[in-house]
Amino acid sequence: MNVRCVIHGSFRKHLAQIREASQLLTAAGVEVLAPSTLPVAGDDDGFVLFEGERGLDRRLIELRYLHQVKALGKGGFSYFINPTGELGVSASYELGIAQLLNVRCLFSAPLSDHPAYTDRGAVWSARALAAY
Repeated sequence: MNVRCVIHGSFRKHLAQIREASQLLTAAGVEVLAPSTLPVAGDDDGFVLFEGERGLDRRLIELRYLHQVKALGKGGFSYFINPTGELGVSASYELGIAQLLNVRCLFSAPLSDHPAYTDRGAVWSARALAAY
């Protein structure tokens, strides 16, 4: 069975860590559905745009991302890069949708700004998760 994941977090603040997690998980055989590995093309008032997204409505970009969460399937998971414990607005929205879809949610640090339920054992470094 192919394991799939979507990585979430603030692309503006933590893109390097998100890209590193994507590379580690991909090397470990996990299919990373999102985010894009394309170069950053710019931003729209702090919303990071990847190549091919310029001119697209931010809501459409977010809906495309959420579609990837839905496509994870039974064995898939969402991994949130939140090194300070905080989730941004978009990542909080994505967490809510993932939880409604019963997607397993894992985090790089314990949540500090969000009242969401997290499973015991839901905090993993990207390196430890890839090794697992």
